[in-house]
Amino acid sequence: MCRHPEREFSVTSCQSFETSLTQWYDALPPELNVEAIQKWSVDNVWALILKATSRRLECIYYRTLRQRFKATTEEPRRVQALQNQQNAMFELDTIINRLMLHQLTRYCHSFM
Repeated sequence: MCRHPEREFSVTSCQSFETSLTQWYDALPPELNVEAIQKWSVDNVWALILKATSRRLECIYYRTLRQRFKATTEEPRRVQALQNQQNAMFELDTIINRLMLHQLTRYCHSFM
């Protein structure tokens, strides 16, 4: 799947990618489960950076879908892409807030 206008976004390829993304999140090892980490430090900030990076990429993916569907008659798919993009943005915002709360932003130069 790419951003070239001559290539079509098939429903099957989109669903396959989204399923793979969900499976990837579900398959992350427990030490990358940011909700389970009680004490944040420079030693485990990379878990937040990984999650933030993946959510940023997810935002880009859904923005691309939304833009593609805007030019077509597939309004329900555009609305779903918008909702998914907003969900990813919310998750990204939550991660950034956690970084700020625990004063870890100084370790995230490549991300921020």
